[in-house]
Amino acid sequence: MTRDDSEPKRLGWLKLTLFGWLVHISLGAAVFFRVLFGSPYYRQRFAEYHLLLPLLTQYVFSAAAWMMQGGDFAFWVVGVLALFDLIVLVLLARSDSELWQWWFWGVVVLLVLLGLAVEYAFFYPEWKLREGLSH
Repeated sequence: MTRDDSEPKRLGWLKLTLFGWLVHISLGAAVFFRVLFGSPYYRQRFAEYHLLLPLLTQYVFSAAAWMMQGGDFAFWVVGVLALFDLIVLVLLARSDSELWQWWFWGVVVLLVLLGLAVEYAFFYPEWKLREGLSH
């Protein structure tokens, strides 16, 4: 009887961990690849018109340049962060589900805000450029 009770609990924390980690990895990968592959296009486009870029856009371009110059190092940093996230999710799922929820939603909110900041960094100068060219 004890074996039946422990089996669902063991699978419960494992499913919880995998679900949380897949959500975090998906959001993180979306932001990472958006910065990595979106930046060269926008950098070239803005350079053609000699735009004075907002500070946030300059930071995103700097981060993309660091990722491209760092090569494998950038992927190692992202991999270590993903592994750290997995370890925290495992530990919290096994011990305290309330803290797990705080960690899960905190990282989700952080990644969504980071993604929105990247999109804003790309589209605000683009919008200003289009507005200037339309007049």
